[in-house]
Amino acid sequence: MIEVVGEHLRAGARPWQVYPITAGTGNARLRRIPALPGPMIYAVPDWNGWSYVGLTVQNLPDRLRGHLREPAKAARWAAVMALPLDADVGAVQIARLERAGKDLLAPRTGSRWSTGRG
Repeated sequence: MIEVVGEHLRAGARPWQVYPITAGTGNARLRRIPALPGPMIYAVPDWNGWSYVGLTVQNLPDRLRGHLREPAKAARWAAVMALPLDADVGAVQIARLERAGKDLLAPRTGSRWSTGRG
């Protein structure tokens, strides 16, 4: 994925660093996740592959809060990884990168995928 994102990776970014989603409830679960600003492609690893791939223009903890309101995700998600993108990457390119993430990582969950077409 780092290769696919290529020139769109934000300068100084730490791509695909693992950020743990800790035990507990509410904001405490996200205390170890930095407020990385969007846009970015993010993925949730699981024990033998990938659980979820998505894109966001929100900061990473805010986006995850929305996901973790779903009990199934809150119970299973233990970490997240992110590829921060340059702020000037357009919506069509971000959608293409998310679609590439879906195609390459083959996540087990997710139902709303960008078409990756402009």
